[in-house]
Amino acid sequence: IKYIPLNQSASVYMSLGGETRQHFEYIDNNNWGKGTQDQNGYYLQRYLAHADLHLGKRLRIFSQFMSGIESGRNGGPRSVDKDWLDLNQAFIDFKLWENAGQSVTLRAGRQEIVFGSRRFFNYRERPNMRLSHDALTGIFRTPHWDVRAFGARPVTLNRNSFDNISGKAKSVWGLYGVRRKLPINFSLNTDLYYLGLHDRDATFDQGQEEETRQTLGTRLWGKYKNIDYNFEFLYQFGTFGAGNIHAYALASDTGYTL
Repeated sequence: IKYIPLNQSASVYMSLGGETRQHFEYIDNNNWGKGTQDQNGYYLQRYLAHADLHLGKRLRIFSQFMSGIESGRNGGPRSVDKDWLDLNQAFIDFKLWENAGQSVTLRAGRQEIVFGSRRFFNYRERPNMRLSHDALTGIFRTPHWDVRAFGARPVTLNRNSFDNISGKAKSVWGLYGVRRKLPINFSLNTDLYYLGLHDRDATFDQGQEEETRQTLGTRLWGKYKNIDYNFEFLYQFGTFGAGNIHAYALASDTGYTL
């Protein structure tokens, strides 16, 4: 239900919405036979409901509730299957400045974070319960640029009502910029980003240690005639305990439409 006016000039208005997902899942030979085996499958339900309140041109308050239900899984629900009722998002947007299509907005509170190809930050659509962060985000927008600087802590799911919290063990931060429609003869857009992660209790095959990992990357994406393309290049560095981290990746999603 969109744009419910709350005053005569319609400068104050609210939108309401929601969704549900009903999902039956069956996994044969779970975890190559080492995991919990289930011959009948199980049923997952997810419910989301939100309210979006705009108080003039500068202030916005957004809240979203989430409920996840699991039924019939042998061994009980996994950590991302069930949460009776909790606050998935609750943030305030305050527009600090706006002029000629450009704006600076400060967003504070619990929020879903999504960037680029969603390889690092995503709201976790595939499992039953989505992922959010307690974060502070600065957003700069122009007709061609979207630049965001943020510091955040991921929210940990708990199964009772209104008990999800973000702990101090893991923190993430970064700067992510998107430039659309570069001035060349074909469609080209680019993302440039720096992302950081600190985990006090990271666990890998080598053991459990404190980890600090930083990522520099770029993404080139667009469409040329029947070709759509998306190339991403990144380099990571940092430390895990006494060891050093050096990693790199190249990924691509490229298609041709007949």
